[in-house]
Amino acid sequence: MPPRLKNTPKRAHKPPPAIDFVVPEVYVKRKKFKGDHILNFPNFVIYVMAKRRKGKTCFLYNCIRWFADPTTTVIIFSRSAKTDPTYKSCLKYMESKKIPFMTRPGIKETPGPGRGNGLHYLYELMELMKEEVEEYRRKEEERDEARKRARRRKDINAPVQDDAMVGHLQFGFNGDVRGSQLPGIESPIQWVTNQEFKNFEREVFNMGPPEKHERLGPEPRFLILIDDEGKSMRDETLLRCIKNSAHINATVIVASQGLFDMFGDCVGQISYMTLFSKTPKKRLDSILDELALDIWPEQFYEIYEKYTNPDIDAKGKIDPNTTHKFIILDAVDGKIRAGIDPKDTVYSEDQKWSEEERNRRILAKKASRKLRREVNAPKDSTSELPDIPATPTTTTTRKRKRTQS
Repeated sequence: MPPRLKNTPKRAHKPPPAIDFVVPEVYVKRKKFKGDHILNFPNFVIYVMAKRRKGKTCFLYNCIRWFADPTTTVIIFSRSAKTDPTYKSCLKYMESKKIPFMTRPGIKETPGPGRGNGLHYLYELMELMKEEVEEYRRKEEERDEARKRARRRKDINAPVQDDAMVGHLQFGFNGDVRGSQLPGIESPIQWVTNQEFKNFEREVFNMGPPEKHERLGPEPRFLILIDDEGKSMRDETLLRCIKNSAHINATVIVASQGLFDMFGDCVGQISYMTLFSKTPKKRLDSILDELALDIWPEQFYEIYEKYTNPDIDAKGKIDPNTTHKFIILDAVDGKIRAGIDPKDTVYSEDQKWSEEERNRRILAKKASRKLRREVNAPKDSTSELPDIPATPTTTTTRKRKRTQS
């Protein structure tokens, strides 16, 4: 039989320590760029969705005006970059403002005879942009280190204000202790004055001429415009470009007629979406699901119809200056703007309807639709129909052939 265990007293069970989640304090130096008063961070992704002749190219032209300056390189991927009148105005504007730019007929070249598989313009340009940005950031780190050493040299060579007796821990280059506190007892502490310690630091730190750090200009920045590329937008290089836009310091703006012309992962990376008028309701529902905006669908429909439909003047005609009205969905802060200006914010998460308000508005909308149908319907629709004589119906019988046995 197995030996019996002695009865041991029960120990109090100590609960496990709490597992906390700590956010580290990180200092990020925010760099200014043109358009930082419009959008919060420089490496954003804008998706412009609209049908033909609704103002997509016009919006891209204004994006160049809002976010590009001589320190920004604009790269346009469009097959109509040299034929479209709006793009011609873009090129003239960038030439007048001395903004560097380049145009390509698409993300990648169409393969054909004499061209092999075709060149991939976006992939090659991304590699060049990455090398340029990494080289600049490496030089920037070296410059910051040189500035720190220059400030340290300046502090060491400054005159000493107080010559009090202070204990300092001093070591030589080979690790030997410079002095001792008492005779016969080795100790790394030596009681010296501040002036003597300063003289020792100057001997060590002032060896060699002072460093000269290179003066750097602004960091290279890129504005990538992709306009109606069709099947080429379902390319893995575009997905990589959108996901790694911060690594190449690029702003990506994509214009297309549909929501899922790109991969679903690309749609999930959208920071801002621009919507023009006459977008189908099913597509609006898909946009709400993809961007995860905290808003009731009925409230979103009301805002969309109010701020995208063109204005009508007193004569009942459409105002041509309001045909390109749009709204911007801010997926970062969960807001909706009736334009590009942050002052035109028409919705934020604290303005969401309550459930009672939503039900009340749905019932009121149903009642207004029913009343509109009753007003527009004719009073007696059967009286206005002409009398049609009834035609007698004749039935034909099919004779069966008797088969002789």
